Amino acid sequence: MKTAFGLAVVAAIAMTGAPCIALALPSAAPSTTVELIGGTTVVRQPDPTASLVGVAFVVRAGLDRQTMKQNGLAALVAETIVRTPVGTLPLQEAIAARGGSV
Repeated sequence: MKTAFGLAVVAAIAMTGAPCIALALPSAAPSTTVELIGGTTVVRQPDPTASLVGVAFVVRAGLDRQTMKQNGLAALVAETIVRTPVGTLPLQEAIAARGGSV
């Protein structure tokens, strides 16, 4: 008896709550595009409703991919990128000045 009543309550909640949950969820995830530009794979997922922008760089480098002659090359390249001037500030400082981090 208690089980039947419990199932009836769960069913009633599910029937009345489901439309509310459906309205709260976004209709669909933004579409993703993958493009090869100059040997670099660029993945974009634009979302006009988002107020933030995110960027991720994936560089296949590191000690497990370097020979002894190349040891430290990835670190040097990474440091060079973040110290590259963007306007009057290095990239790392320009990003930090706008509230971001590297």
